[in-house]
Amino acid sequence: MARTGQPDPTGTFGVGTERAVTHLYSAMGYAVPQTSEETQAAVRAAQHKVDQLRAQLSSSSDRNPAASLRSQLSQAEEDLTAAQARAGAMLPSSEVLFVRTLPARVVSVPVTVGDPVRGPVVTLAVGGMELSGTMDPADKGLVKSGMVATVFSETTGDQATGVVAGVGPLTTAKPGATDTGTAGGAYIPLKIRPDHPWSAAFEGQDVRITITAAASAGPVFAVPEAAISSAADAQTTISLLEPGGKQQVMPVTTGVSADGMVQVTPVNGTLTAGTRVVVGQ
Repeated sequence: MARTGQPDPTGTFGVGTERAVTHLYSAMGYAVPQTSEETQAAVRAAQHKVDQLRAQLSSSSDRNPAASLRSQLSQAEEDLTAAQARAGAMLPSSEVLFVRTLPARVVSVPVTVGDPVRGPVVTLAVGGMELSGTMDPADKGLVKSGMVATVFSETTGDQATGVVAGVGPLTTAKPGATDTGTAGGAYIPLKIRPDHPWSAAFEGQDVRITITAAASAGPVFAVPEAAISSAADAQTTISLLEPGGKQQVMPVTTGVSADGMVQVTPVNGTLTAGTRVVVGQ
């Protein structure tokens, strides 16, 4: 353990590392582990010898003995430094878990102090957090890799942005998987890559993922998908319900769709907000 004010060289348990270990144990409320009594005794013995030689050197008036004493003192000081390097705060190997890859997060600690150990004591997740999502099969084809995604936690209010990193094939939810609300539990898996590393606030949470497949330039008229009809001539129409119950067929062109609503633009005529349309015809 180097006793200098310089930063510890890589791979060296120096004064900076010792200070960090001391702070770690103190912050957790535990006594700081120290090297053995044998090591501490060696430091005291080395210090005592240095003190003796310094006292002899200061009281000596003979030049030759003084030179010999200075040599002995120099060696004793080196021995003291070496002994001090082996003493002080330490990190017991039994309390260390070496992780080959960082970052790593503690996922679970299934035991408490005093429990018999019959299995894993701690479980780690290595690497950064990953976000997986599920998409309704009805939206297949609307989402592609590279699209911007917004992630929002309704629990904490935290929000982040990312991009779609992958769209998987249609699959069926395994037992215990999140209910997607789709028939038979079928869904399309998504992988979302963050613009910046995910905040720890998202760990272990269910979040809402919003992906905009298309957007209108401004306010538009929209009707339920079930209000759209297609004739044999491929003309798309909607049926307007007039006050007296009469229906008026209106040709329209369709635009973007979301949440079961479709943008419509009249081919001829006009639409007004609040006009009633016939659904499921």
